[in-house]
Amino acid sequence: MGVLQFKVPIMQAPVRIAATASLASEVSRAGGLGALGASWTKPEVLRERIRSIQRVTDRPFCVNLVLDFEQDERLEVAVEERAPVVSFSFGLRPHLIARVRGRRASAGTGRLSGRGSSGRRCGRRRADRAGCRGWRPCAGRRGSAAAVGRVRRAVSLPLHAAGGIGDPASARAALASRAVAVVIGTRFVASDECDAHPRYKARLLEAEARDTVLTQLFDVGWPESPHRVIRDST
Repeated sequence: MGVLQFKVPIMQAPVRIAATASLASEVSRAGGLGALGASWTKPEVLRERIRSIQRVTDRPFCVNLVLDFEQDERLEVAVEERAPVVSFSFGLRPHLIARVRGRRASAGTGRLSGRGSSGRRCGRRRADRAGCRGWRPCAGRRGSAAAVGRVRRAVSLPLHAAGGIGDPASARAALASRAVAVVIGTRFVASDECDAHPRYKARLLEAEARDTVLTQLFDVGWPESPHRVIRDST
């Protein structure tokens, strides 16, 4: 497939179980690319969630699967239900990308580092697009834009910039670095359509960049996976 035709060049990040069908639907209806976090969803539940999105919008949406876990059944559901975009996180599996493209859906991969080598691997595995993530705290203008620039010099795939993008200035900087869209997660977690706990949403809205920390502390069942959290007594 070719480049997705965004009305608004924003992709909602697949923020784990908070990336609900309701949230994905509303983002897509607004002209962005909504994403359904499906990695831990029972296949029969995933099927109904995909259908629930299709009932309210004919705009493209994404089903995301984390490849640190077995995903064959969920992937089959996604392609059977004609999800327009399937993205993979934490891994590049050529045979899975081929299954998606064989059903005329678009295959993407997320969580690439800002290195040209990771982008070239993605291209060799025939993905249609790639997510490029900067790791600076609220990376925005410097982290994500710089990462896109480095990967862009190595590959010609459409790139989605991610990492600390939550305001117009950081989004414009990433797009100016030749990303086709920006990926926003935390800002969407604070939205009404997300089913995160109200107190957590409030903490997100109250926090600034200096209130967060990159850690591997909460790694039960998923080791060596850095994640950014709001700093607290833990």
